[in-house]
Amino acid sequence: MDLRLTDLRAHFEAQLRTVRRAEECLLRCRGAQDAVAFDVAAGTFRDQLTVVAQDRKTIGALLNQIVDDAEKLSFAGRSPKA
Repeated sequence: MDLRLTDLRAHFEAQLRTVRRAEECLLRCRGAQDAVAFDVAAGTFRDQLTVVAQDRKTIGALLNQIVDDAEKLSFAGRSPKA
């Protein structure tokens, strides 16, 4: 379970970095001086949102695994809950 929690933390941190990059792209959209610059920034923004959506699915799967593992936690020598 420790490894899964470490993975979860890494995914959350990556998610935050991706959201920051998406925010930067949105700011570039607002500051674009021409249509080409806007289109490039908007395309990158959409790409970052796709990454966020994919990471969200991965985080959900990891959380489900951690919840399942947490149900099996028990004090040494005692059987887990049925």
